[in-house]
Amino acid sequence: DAEPKLVEVLAGTETRVELVAPRLTGRTVKAVPTRVQPAGRGSRRGEWRMYGVADGLPAASVTAIVQDRQGDLWLGTDGGGLARFDGARFYIYSTEETVGANRVAKVLEDSIGRLWLTGSHFETGSGVGCLDESREHFVSYDRQDGLGTLGWLLAVDSQGRVCIRNDAGLYRLEAARGQFSHFSTQDGLPELLPRAFALRR
Repeated sequence: DAEPKLVEVLAGTETRVELVAPRLTGRTVKAVPTRVQPAGRGSRRGEWRMYGVADGLPAASVTAIVQDRQGDLWLGTDGGGLARFDGARFYIYSTEETVGANRVAKVLEDSIGRLWLTGSHFETGSGVGCLDESREHFVSYDRQDGLGTLGWLLAVDSQGRVCIRNDAGLYRLEAARGQFSHFSTQDGLPELLPRAFALRR
């Protein structure tokens, strides 16, 4: 939104021009559980204990699970938003303001403890969401942050960079620069819409 600037380059001369893109900021929403539900007893199946909606799970279908470095389970659900399970309670978070719906498709933790999530690609979501390492705020990133459309695949590479695939190609969060880099077939990506990520360790 900055005012355009003209740079005049005379014939036969060189002029150095530095272009600096603003760091992404996203839209921040305070991370407050909409509901805290004591977990029921569940049911036993051999060595397994099963929890359902009657035991406090916010939706019958769990679409993603990740255990964070504190040992809590984070559950992406189909219609119930995001849930944290500490073994005794379910802490339910709405994701409508973060990814545009309460349908969460992917959840992962990056190298500094942030949780990244994306909504179902069947929704017209806002983009990709991030729950900060202090678990105090959600941040939503979308077109205004250079991300493009709703993210479908998420991964963290060996250098801790978040990689996101959507219908415009592959995006990688460069944390040091605070910006997303975009890669398409013009940059050597063999196909515009990769279907999976495989990370080399």
